Formats: sequence, structure tokens, C-alpha cells
Amino acid sequence: LDLYVFVVRRRVNKKTKVTTSYIDIKLELLWDILRDILKDVRGISLNESKLSISYNLLYTTLPELELY
Repeated sequence: LDLYVFVVRRRVNKKTKVTTSYIDIKLELLWDILRDILKDVRGISLNESKLSISYNLLYTTLPELELY
């Protein structure tokens, strides 16, 4: 899995059966860009050894990602 830029994980809530998708960022350059874009977003830890964000949050950053 270390060869990929990112890995998509899906988690299913056992009670509600709602599926949530997460993106695990593997590429350090993309990680640094997302750190810069998401620096003011609460609830995200950008200092972890691995960056994992929800699919919805990644989608909302698309306009900023296109600037890079």
C-alpha cells in the first residue's frame, strides 16, 4: 500500500449501516499541500504520522487543490 498516492477506506457504522469513506494520504507532497489548505479546519489533526481525511472534506478542498 505504500506505493499509492492515496488509499480509500470505507467504514460502516454497525448501528446505522451508514458508510463513511476516508482517504489515507500516502504521498508526502500531497500531504503538505493539504496541510496548507486545511490548516484552519477544526477537528483535523495535521501533525499525525499519517493523514486521513473524509471523502467529503477532500471534495470540498478541490478548488484549492486545483490552484497547486
